[in-house]
Amino acid sequence: MKTKMRKSVVTLMVAGMTVVGAAGAYAGTSLLRNGAFPGESVAIGTNAPETAPTAEEGTEVSYGDAQIREILEAFSAFEGFETAYAPTRMASGDAYRKAVATGDGVNLVFDHMLVNVSPRDYSYEYEGTTVTLSNGVQGKWYTPSDTPMLSFKADDRTVTISASDEALGKGEIERIAASVEKLS
Repeated sequence: MKTKMRKSVVTLMVAGMTVVGAAGAYAGTSLLRNGAFPGESVAIGTNAPETAPTAEEGTEVSYGDAQIREILEAFSAFEGFETAYAPTRMASGDAYRKAVATGDGVNLVFDHMLVNVSPRDYSYEYEGTTVTLSNGVQGKWYTPSDTPMLSFKADDRTVTISASDEALGKGEIERIAASVEKLS
């Protein structure tokens, strides 16, 4: 009974974080398109290459100084957890929007994905499929609700990546996961 209730609570928390993150990304995108952020309504987080990369290649995430400060500030809210981690690659056509400190970690919100960095691994209670990322790190695909999630360890924390709008395939998410590193 306790385990079942704990699984339900964790599922609701993960689903809630995904929905809230997606809603924030949608709202942020709408605000940016409507020019609600004067001076910042540009293609955030992307280096416009001369030729557009395919979805297989993705693009490099180029965080601006204000974005790096925002990410560092979100991580600084957690004592002993201040070191910021972020993906250095994203899918073509995606863009970083914001960092949000949650009750249990930091959400990095992109247009098409949510990257959650937490001191806890919520995937352990779910059955899933183990994968080895291109950088050799072991990850686990699991589906606590309708959205598949990939979790993996990055030093002393767990990173979970999901794409609730289903714009990214598992292969793309795995390539992005392999690019997660300390933000410097």
